[in-house]
Amino acid sequence: MNDGIDAPGTPVVPGVPGALGSGSTADAPGPDTADPEREALHAWAREHGITVNDRGRIPSRIRDAYEQAQATDGPAPRNA
Repeated sequence: MNDGIDAPGTPVVPGVPGALGSGSTADAPGPDTADPEREALHAWAREHGITVNDRGRIPSRIRDAYEQAQATDGPAPRNA
């Protein structure tokens, strides 16, 4: 029986039968890991009318604007 693992074009990760080649592990922290600075950045962006996704990488232009604002205005307000 052929389950397609050896099909042409299927990525192979050494030592992991049937893996699709990203090399990441389930235990590795991802970009959505809780991070207080990340949460503050999201809150700051929303307060300033900037659309930012809840998941995924934060664009550098948004991070740069946040960091510049922190340098001039002080820390973003925190929800009490």
